[in-house]
Amino acid sequence: GKRSGRVYDIPLVRDAEAHFIPQHRSRLECTACHSQWVVRCPGCHVSMKLGQDKLDLKIAPPMQVQQPALMIGPRGKVAPMLAQPERHFSLLDEKGNPVPVLGPTGEHHGEYQEWPFTNPHNASGSNLAYSLNPHSTGPKVRTCESCHLSSKTLGLGEGDLSIGANNTGENDSLIPLNHSDERIKASKFDPEAKVSMRGEILAGSHQLKARPFNQKEIVRILKVGNCIPCHDQYDDPVYQDIKKSYAFEKTMKHRKMREKILNLEQTQP
Repeated sequence: GKRSGRVYDIPLVRDAEAHFIPQHRSRLECTACHSQWVVRCPGCHVSMKLGQDKLDLKIAPPMQVQQPALMIGPRGKVAPMLAQPERHFSLLDEKGNPVPVLGPTGEHHGEYQEWPFTNPHNASGSNLAYSLNPHSTGPKVRTCESCHLSSKTLGLGEGDLSIGANNTGENDSLIPLNHSDERIKASKFDPEAKVSMRGEILAGSHQLKARPFNQKEIVRILKVGNCIPCHDQYDDPVYQDIKKSYAFEKTMKHRKMREKILNLEQTQP
């Protein structure tokens, strides 16, 4: 309980066959798989100019929902992410022109026109990510592919994902589909990216211990995606001891089994 700290053992959750993957039991919040949707934020935020005495709410975009991206929550487990849209700062003078950005000694750094900024913790203040319970929990769960084969779910943004031959992540890369930030020289990443393939955190958060995935976690999650095309059932035995399964994957026996399956699929009409 939140107040007492007492742990309540729920047989329905504890004994369900769908919760037998060891890594899922120890590393995931229930909401990571069972949240049906999370809201997008633009519908709650509007712009206002100096001298304007009231807001025109008719121009606010409608509220939208989407499948949650994931991150590490305050309790150290994988949880849904409230992925905030980029919020850049614009400061205009009385004529509507952007005010120059000046350094401590008067050096010119640009203009306050869609300017990215940092928060007091020296993390991004224009690119934010928060862990939350979106209160959309249901019996239906997301697919394995939606986590283990999705760059967007991992907070990398949308793009063409390239996985290197080794499993260190050093040669992994992502070419974003949206190049708008790259064109204005704001960033080489997708505008909605919260972390890079190298595990570099791009998004700020005020939540204690909450963060996007690091490189080791990204590599580990994507590595499971290699197994899913053949082992697409949640109760598949290979997921009970993933280290043992990875060791078997390197053997000649597994290679011959895989080639046999692939050849069989190619010969079938």
